[in-house]
Amino acid sequence: MFAENIVNHFHLGTFFNGIYGSELDGTRSDNGELISYIINELGMDRTSAVMVGDRKYDIIEAVKNGIASIGVGYGYGSENELQDAGTTYYCKSMKELMAWFLR
Repeated sequence: MFAENIVNHFHLGTFFNGIYGSELDGTRSDNGELISYIINELGMDRTSAVMVGDRKYDIIEAVKNGIASIGVGYGYGSENELQDAGTTYYCKSMKELMAWFLR
């Protein structure tokens, strides 16, 4: 899985309970499907989950799945795009995102 390679490359694996993403065959390539799969796979309470995304599509799928979202300003989407999509929180930098998780 491509997502796992990225996380391991940056030595971030210890910060996650699991690493999930779409499979190379296209399974769970839809963000909404992936979010639902993760929540069910881990038996999570939706109030303890958060989706971090840089485009409105990430935020929209978080809203559809009833979880909080953090729009980030260091990706492809603008702050307005993320706010208009209904992001719960907004972090303009990786530093702000890390501070949010460490609060």
